Amino acid sequence: MLNKNAVNCRSCNAIVQSKYCGQCGELVEVKRISLHGLVHDVLHFFTHVDHGFLYTIKALWTMPGDMQLNYVNGDRSRYQKPFSLFFILATILFISKYWVAKGLIYYGIGEIHEADFSHKYMVQIQILLVPFYALLTYLFFKKSKFNYAETGVMLMYTTSFFFTVTAIILITKFIFPNFDSGFIEFPLLIIYNSITFVNFYKDHPKWLTVTKSIIIFIAVVCVVRWIENFGPELIK
Repeated sequence: MLNKNAVNCRSCNAIVQSKYCGQCGELVEVKRISLHGLVHDVLHFFTHVDHGFLYTIKALWTMPGDMQLNYVNGDRSRYQKPFSLFFILATILFISKYWVAKGLIYYGIGEIHEADFSHKYMVQIQILLVPFYALLTYLFFKKSKFNYAETGVMLMYTTSFFFTVTAIILITKFIFPNFDSGFIEFPLLIIYNSITFVNFYKDHPKWLTVTKSIIIFIAVVCVVRWIENFGPELIK
């Protein structure tokens, strides 16, 4: 006989009568994402490797915005935690950029100190920039139901997707070394970012959400480009 307090699991829809779902292990009572929780996730990353890495990447490709919203709303057991995914994909991207840049030197394109800068510093810089991304987005969508930490989670997942796309596009550099991959990368990412924001901030007018998402994206890209262009010179 079912307990009157039985509920359906947010992850697998099974009937749950205890603290955890017996089918998938999801916690029944959903706690809001907080800064304390994010710090815990950062510490957890260095001692655990979560399941769901490939599943999370697939979800980011097929459910932009909805995947992040599901995580914030409590469907979390299936997904790689945001910081660990962000850290792993950022590391893969900037190691890839380093070796691609070194390869392009043979074509007479690029400089070794730029490759070294990306290899040594850009992962740490991207991590340090996350609070800036989150604050900017939070201020633009301050009237939404999401707090600062939840906004940061959405952005870490979204930026992780950016890292994946950029790493894939980098491969074209070996085929077309003189081609500026930004002509492919920029429109793809700005479209993805807009779709993500529309699906995440469902209670906002779509046209306004798209406009804000483009402004935020351009601001973030300008900051990253400035660091990539002037960073190597500053540390010489």
